Amino acid sequence: MGFENVVPTLEEIEQYDLPFRHYIDDSNYPMTLTADRSRAIYMSGVGLTCNPAFGDPDDVLSIYFGSQGFEVILKRREYADLIETEGGVETLKKKRYFPAILSIWSLNNSSYGAPDLYKKYLETPDQHTKELADHSLNEFIQVMKESITVYELDKIYRFNKCQGIVTFGF
Repeated sequence: MGFENVVPTLEEIEQYDLPFRHYIDDSNYPMTLTADRSRAIYMSGVGLTCNPAFGDPDDVLSIYFGSQGFEVILKRREYADLIETEGGVETLKKKRYFPAILSIWSLNNSSYGAPDLYKKYLETPDQHTKELADHSLNEFIQVMKESITVYELDKIYRFNKCQGIVTFGF
């Protein structure tokens, strides 16, 4: 089925012990998660780690493989350009966004309290481990890229009403 942006159900929140119940209880503000329900993987954007006025912000994401939660901090940069529409009239320009996810700053598993798992498994990226929900680092990164792409493209369209291309530097 793949990733899609959804409002989690109360059953999903309770089954996987996701920390989003308060969003369900507040019907005025339903929380959207990027989820692959067939694999029980849920991702939400948590926020930024710096003031964007002083440089490119770092994204903080929460990713859940079932009930196992991870916090990921990503270095990113936003690019945008203006392109002319078909008529070639300069007043009719359309903005496109190109979020570039440059690198993984840290990857932590809240269940194990382990040190940065990205750095720990960088030398053995194909090794499966319980610390990464029985995935290898390479598998974890691939799943993360899939979910981030769906999340970013939806965010670009919802807030800017335009298309975008998501790129990764890792």
